[in-house]
Amino acid sequence: MHKSHKLILLTIGIIAILALSLTLLPELTQKKTSIVQKNPETVIFKVGQESIYQKDLDYELSKSPRSEQQNQDNINSLKDKLINDSITLQQAEKDKLVKNEANFYNSNSKDYLLRIKTVDNVKKILDARAERIEGNIVTIWFHNLVIPQMGIEKAKVIVKNKIDLIYSDVKSNKITVAQAVNKIKTDTSLKEIDSAYAANAEYKFNAIYGDKITIDKEFDDSLWLLKQGELTEVQELKGTNIKQNSTEGVLYAFGIVEHRTNSGDRKDYQKWLEESTKLYEVAKY
Repeated sequence: MHKSHKLILLTIGIIAILALSLTLLPELTQKKTSIVQKNPETVIFKVGQESIYQKDLDYELSKSPRSEQQNQDNINSLKDKLINDSITLQQAEKDKLVKNEANFYNSNSKDYLLRIKTVDNVKKILDARAERIEGNIVTIWFHNLVIPQMGIEKAKVIVKNKIDLIYSDVKSNKITVAQAVNKIKTDTSLKEIDSAYAANAEYKFNAIYGDKITIDKEFDDSLWLLKQGELTEVQELKGTNIKQNSTEGVLYAFGIVEHRTNSGDRKDYQKWLEESTKLYEVAKY
């Protein structure tokens, strides 16, 4: 066969292979990137008395960044949200906080935005009525990580004397708590005991009942016993010595509750939800 004929046949063969490749490429690519579409009307789980649908999860996923929509951790997190929202609505109705209607509850044609709004309203109601205290804690450390050069025992005596005098002035209304804090911040002699004495002079708190306020639970408990405007006694607060696996005194402090919300309900939304979750079965399909 003439060389030119061979060249023509070779060229035709290459063109045919390229054409076949281009024909198959979209199909191959599609197989790699295609996502299995699930029926939006499918019930994916049942929480208590409410059915949750694939379309509910699809809506939540649609609000996620595109890069997270196929992330399994994100999907699991959104499934947990769907369960928590359902428990919130069912328990809120039992607690007479809301009346669940078919337009946002237990329906495959629910108004999802109304559902979200209703859940958010329940959260706000519960957080607003939870028992809460706000105030300030006046502190002087005698062992803040580094042992003072004079030794812990001597530092402890000095600190106790100083805070007792300040506390006495506050309790007798000679000075305010703010002035007490300023006295500590301007006492440069405390630098020998705690290099961060000025920054550590006070700790403002805003806590819902059950929250950890300080490193010492006994001191926290004494704060919860106070009425608005009352002071604790001066107390030695204990912290954990991780190396020795023990607790030891590290500072002296007294606290004041400046504002108290006491509605008779000590739970905020999160604590209420944790308790409510135990009451509902979840069946996953």
